[in-house]
Amino acid sequence: MIPVLLAVLFLRVAQPPPPPSPPPVERMSYVPQRVFDTRQKAFGDFESMLADLARADVVFVGEQHDDPNTHRLESALLQGLVRRNVPVTVSLEMFERDVQPALDAYLGGTNTEEDFLKASRPWARYSTDYRSLVEIAKDRSWPVIAANVPRKYASEIARTGIASLSALPTAERALIAGSLQCPKDAYFDRFAA
Repeated sequence: MIPVLLAVLFLRVAQPPPPPSPPPVERMSYVPQRVFDTRQKAFGDFESMLADLARADVVFVGEQHDDPNTHRLESALLQGLVRRNVPVTVSLEMFERDVQPALDAYLGGTNTEEDFLKASRPWARYSTDYRSLVEIAKDRSWPVIAANVPRKYASEIARTGIASLSALPTAERALIAGSLQCPKDAYFDRFAA
């Protein structure tokens, strides 16, 4: 009896450790103390802004990609909309359109986070800046749209011009905006400078 017990103990000790768990999703509790309402030309509070956003059809959040405070604000906005039971579709520029199937598989639970990240070419700051947004959407079964043009097409346009798009097969052309406009305005001048 003792040798069997020792053998069982030995086998249990010799088993490899379980694979590491993915890092916990940071549920940021950041809430700005005040926000500026451009219509009222006055400062207001975050909850009032969320009430307005909950009634909107589309909310666009501009960001500096390397600004952690903006990402904390984005997460706080989604959390506020969760509290209000507002269904949301999240669109993220950081994902390129050709990785939508990998993103959908992860959100649907048919792919691991590790496999999703291998297939989706996330930006270097994904885990600190964007992961919480994806996880909030996943927890709520919200769709997430991979909104950016694939880099290879953007690079080709930069190298050879917009005419290069006409040579793309239909399936690849679908990964680029259907209508391309570039107004020659003050923003264009600042960008070109």
